[in-house]
Amino acid sequence: MVLVSVKLDDFIGSSNTFTWRHLLYPHQIYRKVPFKGITASIDSSVQQNLINLTVNILDPLQLHYPDQFGINSCFRSLEENVSAKGSKTSDHLIGAAVDLDFKTALQKGLPGSPKNKDIYFYVKNAFTFKQLIWETETSKGHGTFAENGEPWWVHVSYVDGNNKMQVLS
Repeated sequence: MVLVSVKLDDFIGSSNTFTWRHLLYPHQIYRKVPFKGITASIDSSVQQNLINLTVNILDPLQLHYPDQFGINSCFRSLEENVSAKGSKTSDHLIGAAVDLDFKTALQKGLPGSPKNKDIYFYVKNAFTFKQLIWETETSKGHGTFAENGEPWWVHVSYVDGNNKMQVLS
């Protein structure tokens, strides 16, 4: 394991939208906590996976759906993954998966806001990925199916050299 230091407010990829903070600490994005100059240490392979995920999934989605989706989860520590009831082999553990949600855009009342099923079908038809999952609360064992047949969130993973295009619903 080779640890590297990243500045949380530095951008990843080409869209100048996503920072290390978005992918390492997505739940703190909406807090008004200043991260300027703060660094985090991560494994270099996780760093590369997060860069690949941003360049191949998040940046293209941002171009198609500007500022209309939120990141629920991306990289997870082992403890965070257990708490989220994630798989022991989850790509979140290596920084190669992201859970996306359009509910934030809908709650802001953005006109013509897409729904979670829109991102699911767009990724399914236009992207290379390892795994795409139509996630429901019942699939994690705690809740009910989303209204109107919508997924609660969409899971997408991208692993350079291992993108088997697995679709689960």
